[in-house]
Amino acid sequence: MNRLLYVLLAVLVIAAVAIIAGTSVQLPPRMASHFGAHGEVNGWSSRESYELAMIGIVIGVPLALLAGMAWLPRVGICLRKLPNRQYWLAPERRARTFERLAAFASVAGCLLVIFLTAIHLIVIEANASPRPALPTAPFITVMLAFAVAMIVWAVAYTYGFRRPG
Repeated sequence: MNRLLYVLLAVLVIAAVAIIAGTSVQLPPRMASHFGAHGEVNGWSSRESYELAMIGIVIGVPLALLAGMAWLPRVGICLRKLPNRQYWLAPERRARTFERLAAFASVAGCLLVIFLTAIHLIVIEANASPRPALPTAPFITVMLAFAVAMIVWAVAYTYGFRRPG
């Protein structure tokens, strides 16, 4: 199962990098890269620095998440609070617990990559007009969808590490 999730995450990261690299040419050389509460531009960037930052974030954030949730606990450092920690890290359950943590990290990474790619596409749309502004409806839709997905993920994580019985 974890290999499939790792492959899915890798494919999504590669696709996101390709989408960002392929669509960034649509951005003006000086582009709106930060927006206020009402969609007004309050920060500018060069197309190249924006593209590099987005690619770095799309690659780096899922890697950091995997390291924090899947690798660091194996070396004795747990950055994420594990429900019922004593039970799940008992020697007889330890290996399976690490596999489950890696699976949860992979799913969260996939959700983040999809979210970041959607945000990039919204930034492309925002910069398409002579007076850039963040399109509010798509932005709110993406934010709400991501929030719901992460709430479902958090509930599944908590439920998945409940103490049986």
